[in-house]
Amino acid sequence: MRRIQSLSRLRIISLFLFYFCIPTYANDFFTSADILFTHKDFLIVEAKWGDSFTSLAEKHLHDPSKAWIIKEFNNIDNISLGDKLVIPLQAYGLGGIKATGYQSVPVLLYHRFGKKSTSDMVVTVENFEKQMAFLHKNGYNVITFDQLFDFMELKNSIPPKSVVLSFDDGWKTVDQFAVPILKKYGFSGTIFVYSDFIGGKLALSWARLKSLSSQGMDIQCQSKTHRYFNEPLQGESFYDYYHNIEQEILSPKTTLKERLNIDCKYLAYPYGVTNNLVIALLKKHQFKGAATSFHGENNISTNHYKLNRTMIHGQYDLNDFKKLLTVFKTKDLQ
Repeated sequence: MRRIQSLSRLRIISLFLFYFCIPTYANDFFTSADILFTHKDFLIVEAKWGDSFTSLAEKHLHDPSKAWIIKEFNNIDNISLGDKLVIPLQAYGLGGIKATGYQSVPVLLYHRFGKKSTSDMVVTVENFEKQMAFLHKNGYNVITFDQLFDFMELKNSIPPKSVVLSFDDGWKTVDQFAVPILKKYGFSGTIFVYSDFIGGKLALSWARLKSLSSQGMDIQCQSKTHRYFNEPLQGESFYDYYHNIEQEILSPKTTLKERLNIDCKYLAYPYGVTNNLVIALLKKHQFKGAATSFHGENNISTNHYKLNRTMIHGQYDLNDFKKLLTVFKTKDLQ
């Protein structure tokens, strides 16, 4: 009888330990890194089981996309149990300037897509897939125009190997072929539309643009009619040129606000060309910046209204594509 009572007590103690003590231990074991030291500019933490750069960034920087900061600051590729890590709390790496050079951001420009390339403006689905797979496999970070401009204005840093993807005009094939591939790799991009084109036979509809916006694609302005911005048309007076260009800027901005509830902050120049009058009008109507279609680097000194964009041509193979991805310019800044 006493033996049965002893076993019963042992069973009760075991159950108590199982239901109360073990979960407490497990919670301690799985909890994120212990903070060893706190300063207004940084934390020092000790990594626990299951910690990752992403989980630490989410917990301490309140943004999982800033995992790269912890990785780069500590100069490690992986986290091991017991690692002592420094987590910067203040802005880190503003401007992307280092002793060996400075960060550069390629902005890539696409137009149309198809199963076959029928012109220089049409990138095949196969090639686009290869290009996005290359970016994903090789650690490139696709960022937004907002992130790019915050970087250029020294408001925030961006990950190394950052790239921006943009799509001009509003072709239906962007939705049909490009967007599914972007989703596959967790990427997004910006579609610059000229409003008179939208709803046409080969163009995206307003309903599809609204849907794409809700899925994370950024929709911005290109123009109303896709005319040249940099000079008057034949027979167009300077007075008419001024007012017509102003409408080319204002009309899509107003339409996107009415139809999609989007505030247009950026514009892509039709044919990539501009002049000082156009830039003055963009500033007048609260555009943060605008993009050309000229190949070149973008860094903290780039004119916000003459952003460089590199067009991806239909005949480019993967090697051609790789050559356009300059993300750091080596220069002795010491």
